[in-house]
This record gives sequence, structure tokens and C-alpha cells, in this order.
Amino acid sequence: MASPRSSALLALRSQSSSSQQSLQESSSTSQSSSIDPFKLAQSDLDNLFIDIRKELNTVMPELKEISSYYFDGQGKAIRPLIIILTARAFNFHLSGKSELLNSQKRVSLIIEMIHTASLIHDDVIDSADTRRGKPSVNVLWGQKKSIFAGDFVISRGSQMLARLNSTVLISLLSEVG
Repeated sequence: MASPRSSALLALRSQSSSSQQSLQESSSTSQSSSIDPFKLAQSDLDNLFIDIRKELNTVMPELKEISSYYFDGQGKAIRPLIIILTARAFNFHLSGKSELLNSQKRVSLIIEMIHTASLIHDDVIDSADTRRGKPSVNVLWGQKKSIFAGDFVISRGSQMLARLNSTVLISLLSEVG
């Protein structure tokens, strides 16, 4: 016959085992029903790189090719995703509608352009051979043309930012480093 102490220990072990199993089942259920942020913003992200390539249009074919090279849809687009989802949340909170304003979409393009321009410059500085699984711009076109293309992307992003006509936004983005 078991002592009261051992009976109590067995009961605790049984409860603990039951709690762990319940926790595991709950965890697997929440994993299978987790929300994919990319799916939430998919309609806004679909044309992101197409829109950026339009902004990089120029009469200089080689500059257009170099500056557009990384905007092929292979990037993760984390920064635009964060901007889009945050903007949708604010819009819903303020107006009950989560549709993206054109200016908010433009900010997501600008941020991706500034980020990618920094990658172009970074590849030159680091003499990187590859980026996103393909040859880097500096390997394909050399350092001078790559730096010029990175500067061009930043310039176009800055022009887009100025056209938004928001001194607060310009000030905020000028401090991003």
C-alpha cells in the first residue's frame, strides 16, 4: 500500500504530465493556425519591385539595368512589410479602414530603395562576390558603376521622399542610418 506522501507525488506527476501534453497540443494548434504577415500584406507587396523599377527608369540603359538589378523580387522585403502592416494597423485604429494610403505605399518603396542602395555600396566596400544568390553588382559592372548606381537609387528615393512634402517624414528618414 502506498503512503500518503507517495500518492501525492504520483498525483502531482500525473497532473504535470497532463499539463505538458495539453501545452504541447496547444502549441501545435497555434503553430498550424499562425498568421503569415506576408500573406496579410501580399496585395501591397505584389507590385513593390515593379513600382521601384518604374521609379528607376532613365534614358541611360546601363544605369537602369544596374540600379534595377537587385529589385527582381528575390529580396525579403522586410522593411516594406513592416511599414505596410504598421500603416494598415494605424489606419484601422484611426478610421476603421485598413486600406493603405498612397503616401504610405510610397514610403515602403522609398525605404526599400534606400536599403538596397546601401547593399550596393556595401558590396563594393566588402568586395562581395554574391548577393541574394547571384553575382553582386560590383562583380558584374565594377566598382565605379556600382557606386554610381547606388547613388542613383538613393537619389531617386530622396526625390520620391521630397514629393511626399512631409517635413516630419523627411526629418525622420534623414536620421535612419
